[in-house]
Amino acid sequence: MKDKTEKIPILISRAAPTNLGVRLANNLGATIIRFIRGKGMKG
Repeated sequence: MKDKTEKIPILISRAAPTNLGVRLANNLGATIIRFIRGKGMKG
């Protein structure tokens, strides 16, 4: 999910990102937050 209203380049996923997703995030200069679980996350 990308927050377009604030233009903050963050991609959030509950699972592992695909290779394509990682490349897309790199091209966009976005941060990936992966493995969202309850109140925790891994970046």
